[in-house]
Amino acid sequence: MADTGPVEAPVVTKIGEPGGNGPTASKPRRSLQRRLFSVGPIQVAGLVAASVLLGMFLLSLDLDPTSDNLNFRGAVWGVIQSLYNCILWLLSTLWKPFLAGAAIVVPAFLLWRLASLPFRK
Repeated sequence: MADTGPVEAPVVTKIGEPGGNGPTASKPRRSLQRRLFSVGPIQVAGLVAASVLLGMFLLSLDLDPTSDNLNFRGAVWGVIQSLYNCILWLLSTLWKPFLAGAAIVVPAFLLWRLASLPFRK
């Protein structure tokens, strides 16, 4: 049979008492204004960078928001055409540097994997 020694009585503490698992002092909630508009410097830099990139993209499409004949459908079609042309340019331009780099990187990667094989679990 198993040894059944004396069993201690469980300790019960109420929530909010010192020593309990509950919060001892609740933090005051931040106001809606503070939650919405308090941003750090990194977030501000990200917003500025996103604004500049989007502005450059819109200016490259000759999009004028003050124009009376603003054509949203034409602007979307222009974006699609620009992205398609960009992808075609990347494919026609970057395949040579990719192959030149892959000629070095892939064999080096395979040699590294073979050399580190005994040390991997």
